Amino acid sequence: MKRLTPSHARRAAAPAALALTAALALSACSHSADDAAIVNGYAITVDQAQTVAREYNELTGQSGANGATPDKTLAVFIEGHFALQEQSKAGQGVSADDARRIMKDQMQVKDPSPTLVNFYRNVIAVEAARQDPAATKKVQAAIDKADITINPRYGSSFDVKQRTVLDPQPDWIKPFEAAKPQADSQSSPTPTN
Repeated sequence: MKRLTPSHARRAAAPAALALTAALALSACSHSADDAAIVNGYAITVDQAQTVAREYNELTGQSGANGATPDKTLAVFIEGHFALQEQSKAGQGVSADDARRIMKDQMQVKDPSPTLVNFYRNVIAVEAARQDPAATKKVQAAIDKADITINPRYGSSFDVKQRTVLDPQPDWIKPFEAAKPQADSQSSPTPTN
């Protein structure tokens, strides 16, 4: 029986390692069903959008049209991604500690989840950008140039002017309509033996 030397083993393993590396690289670029949106390669997960909507509604006691929905929180995460970048460039970033403190002082939230803290960082950045016309223009320009993919479960696209996800919660499932009996003037055939 022929033994593999270390150099033969490395050469034999090289194609397998290359295939594994390629598979991992491709999977890193693909979109997952767990992604609510991809913004320039940055994933905003379904869990983030749903968790924030649920926690916000629990904190505020709101629901329905007045409450948060995953598509509304997703819109804030998308715009916030660019607003946070703009603030960082201007040396005015919002830290997680800042967001936690604001939530505690203004909303009496004692122990917010990390997802909710991240969401409020985005909210603060968006509000600051909206109060500064120059920052608003820069954020809008960045969004216009961005590669944004929305999971169809949440909408079709992001509208920078409306600052919203368009066509939220598409009507994918059509109501089932039971078959209606046909009115037939002829009688049913009678089976014969």
